Amino acid sequence: MTCKLIDETEKYLIVTLPVEDETRRTKILTKGTKLFVQFIKEKHAVYQFESEVINNN
Repeated sequence: MTCKLIDETEKYLIVTLPVEDETRRTKILTKGTKLFVQFIKEKHAVYQFESEVINNN
């Protein structure tokens, strides 16, 4: 799945709805879904961590 980072705070990352890479269909994640997150930020710094959906509005 792929999504885009919209905003971030010290505690949270706000992202777009994820899209399945193969089907290009939007994936709805429910509150409490556990995820393994990987993303690349400025200057090609790679971040990886476990996370959880806390809100899906």
